[in-house]
This record gives sequence, C-alpha cells and structure tokens, in this order.
Amino acid sequence: MLHAFRLTVWAAAVLFPISVVAAEVGIADDVYRGELVAYLGPWQFLPRAHIILVNDGELEALAADPDRELNLATSLQPRRTSLRRICTQAQRRGMRTLVLAFDQFFAQYRPGQTAPRRLMPDMDPYIARIAKIGQFAQQFGLGLELSLLSPLEIGPAYQRATGQSGRWMHYRKGVRDPATGAFSVQLWRQTRWTNNKGPIDVADAGVRVFAFRERTLHGTPYRAVDPNGIVEISDVAKVDSWESLKTPVAHRIRVHGTGHTDIGPLDRVLVVQQYRTPEMDYFSPKALPFLKQLVDKYADAGVRLNGLYTSRGQYCHVFEGLEVVCQQRFNCSLVVGLQTVETVVDRRLELRKVRVPS
Repeated sequence: MLHAFRLTVWAAAVLFPISVVAAEVGIADDVYRGELVAYLGPWQFLPRAHIILVNDGELEALAADPDRELNLATSLQPRRTSLRRICTQAQRRGMRTLVLAFDQFFAQYRPGQTAPRRLMPDMDPYIARIAKIGQFAQQFGLGLELSLLSPLEIGPAYQRATGQSGRWMHYRKGVRDPATGAFSVQLWRQTRWTNNKGPIDVADAGVRVFAFRERTLHGTPYRAVDPNGIVEISDVAKVDSWESLKTPVAHRIRVHGTGHTDIGPLDRVLVVQQYRTPEMDYFSPKALPFLKQLVDKYADAGVRLNGLYTSRGQYCHVFEGLEVVCQQRFNCSLVVGLQTVETVVDRRLELRKVRVPS
C-alpha cells in the first residue's frame, strides 16, 4: 500500500507539470491509465508494435493489402507476417501504438533500397499510403508513431522548399614544392551515400586547397601545424575529373596547381572536397514553418499520431543554423552547445507533434 502511495505521489509530481505545459500550448493529452498510474505521452513506458521498412515496395504492399504476408525481419530469422496479424497481436497485448519507420540498416536481412527512394514523407502518395495504414490500424485501437521529422528523411523536400542543405567536407593531404608551388593530389569525389534512411545523391560544392608546414613534436608520434601559418591557395587550384574512372558511388579527380611561391616554405597541402547533402537544418528560421506545414499535411489526411520519432546525434557535420544558435542563443562553441541544443530540438518537436484531428 505504501509502495502504491509513493508511486502515485511520484507520478503526480513528475507528470502534473508536463500536463500544465501541454495545456498552456493547446496540446491534447493522450493519457494511458493503468491500475495505479496514468501515463502521459512520452512517459508511456509501454510496448509498441513495430514495422521497419527497407524499400518503397513494402510500404506500397502494406497499404494495398493488409493481409499480404511480407518478410519484415530485423534479424537473421525470417519474419513473414501481415499488417492485420501485427495489429491483431498488438491489440491482444494491450498496445496503443504502431511504430512505422524506414531503416536501411535492416536491409542486411532482406532486400533493401538500392537507389534514392521514390516515396518520401513529404510526398502526397506517401502520405496517402500512411493514412490508409493508419485507418486500418485504428480498427485495432492503434495510433501511429512515424519517423516523420528526421532531418535525413525530409532533407530532400526541405532542400527543394528552402534552398538550404547540409554541408560535409572530405579531405586529402599531399606534398607541395615550395620552390614552384606545384602540388597534385588525387581522391574519389563521392556522388552517392547511404544512411539509415536510404541512399541519397550528394552534390559537388567545390574544392578548396590550403598550404601549410608541419613539424614533429620531439619524443611523441605527433606532428603539429601552426594555425596562423596556414594559407589558402584555392585560386590556383585546378580540378581534372576522370569520368572513366568511376564506381556507382564516386569518380576519381585530380586537384593540382602551381604558384604562390611567395608564401614561404609551406611544403604540404590539404585538399578539401565539399559536398551539399539533402538534409534539414533544424535551427534555420525556415525550419519550423516547414515542419508545421508537413505535420499539418498528415493531420489533414486523418493520420492519428501517437508520437513522432526523430534521429539523434547527427551533429558530426555542419549546419549554418546550428552554428548561429550555439553562438547567439547559448554563447558557446558548437561542441559545448550540443547537449543544450539537442534538448531544444526535442522540446520543439514535442510541442508540434500533437496536432491530431478530433
């Protein structure tokens, strides 16, 4: 009895402030009531049914025929099942949520996507299929949890709508002749990557070249470069693209040049190949209006959302908006601000995820 009382007090103390915040911003609470405790949205420590997609065809098949059996394995053990069977089992176990997400990682267990996806979360055909699956799941008391706001998954649509994208850098070090300024460096210019949301095409965003000199730190395996001694020499750089030397995901280039003999004994170069990638910048002023418009499309289609799932830890590359927010809002460097920034992302998405039609 005492244990039950303590648990109830704890739940009231933790969940009541969240409920107040939700009410202030007009969020309708989705409450699950157990024998002792009522759980709000993110605090529903309840099992969920899962469907992980690895190609467009699986989404099309699930929407077209809920009785069609597919291999939805997420391990070496095949798992042939249907949407109806998944929903029926979830209902029998008292589940409230069906997680539906795309994850290329699991293509190691069944045929996955080999080209950029035809169906993405911003597209009307995609939303129509999700709505059809959601309407079927509602017959079993299930709402959907979608991988809807992943910056990787909605990146192509965000790039088309705003002109903004992610920026990645790929580098190769080479030797430079200080007397003539001559250098020549070869590398693979990449054209397609694959992440957990499927294959994406990446675009060449230009090449930059920096000359420098390094020195060995005595008694250690390390070498050091004076940041003040680095000189950009991109203006003399030329790029030869060898289209005949290519793979399905890259082709060979040579970056070379001469000149700038007046910069001193700088005998090394760093060649930086830049890429533009179709990813969304959470911290751009254009991001929130874009996300609102996207979530509204699902609400207008009648999709009942019990939750939204977003990828985390994707800050190993550079977004202009992220840099600005770290400096202006938190007065700190990019790395120091990541934990605080991640909290802001979660909070922003949490407040938007609940616009559900009555």
